Amino acid sequence: MATEGTESNYNSSTEGLQDQSSPRQSLPPHSGGSTITEFQSRSGARVQLSRNFEFFPGTSDRVIMVSGLVDNILKAVELILGKLIDEFYAEDGDDVRSKVRLVVPNSSCGGIIGKGGATIKSFIEDSRAGIKISPQDNNFPGLHDRLVIVTGTLGEQMRAIELILYKLAEDRHYIQSIIAPFPYAG
Repeated sequence: MATEGTESNYNSSTEGLQDQSSPRQSLPPHSGGSTITEFQSRSGARVQLSRNFEFFPGTSDRVIMVSGLVDNILKAVELILGKLIDEFYAEDGDDVRSKVRLVVPNSSCGGIIGKGGATIKSFIEDSRAGIKISPQDNNFPGLHDRLVIVTGTLGEQMRAIELILYKLAEDRHYIQSIIAPFPYAG
């Protein structure tokens, strides 16, 4: 498994990214698209934000989709989470603990969990982040995704997301799913 700072030619996509710091907005309201453009140019990844009033089913959360090479995705996610933490937790200090939710195809969650929960336990131990996967029976009709909730400091979240992305990159079901259109981000 590759570690931080290594290059990967694998083209991946986070199925979606939601931050729970503010349920009504994902990026500062004054950004007008310039923030997303900056994230794209600084990371090399493609960043898409769902339209106003287009939320992940059953929530009031907009979705950010990040796609590209794994290392570029990780850079974009770090920029996005850093910006959200700066905007919404400015007075709370350096080691703010927040939650981010990743939208992952149901068919790929077994690989993240691992046999008897071994993989997810190793990710939690390695990253020191909290990682939980929503139950299968919480899905809405026609929804084939689950939420992977990552809780921790920015560094802990980034390590957990890195481990999850590289695990997804090994999964042939995930590779097939990223070819399909993503319904949550305009």
